[in-house]
Amino acid sequence: SSAAHINQEEIYLGIRPHALKIGQGPITGKIISCQWLGDQTQVAIDVGGKTVVAVAHDRVTEPAGKQISLSVAAEDLHIFGTEGTALAHGSRPA
Repeated sequence: SSAAHINQEEIYLGIRPHALKIGQGPITGKIISCQWLGDQTQVAIDVGGKTVVAVAHDRVTEPAGKQISLSVAAEDLHIFGTEGTALAHGSRPA
């Protein structure tokens, strides 16, 4: 008998900070900091041990340490290979 070999490659997921929606969704993390910059809030969030930055046009006043949820639309995902080569942007191949 022979086993099928599946070639697996690591990929990296890119999400622009403005594409993350704060306050609802399946992604959860702990707020590291919120910084109001006059026209937007930059929120640093620990998601599974990685720092994610989300940008909101509204003022976010949640304290550091609080759990928060995030969402992102599939069309806002960017997928890269291990060499940094873009593989896909949303549902379109790069």
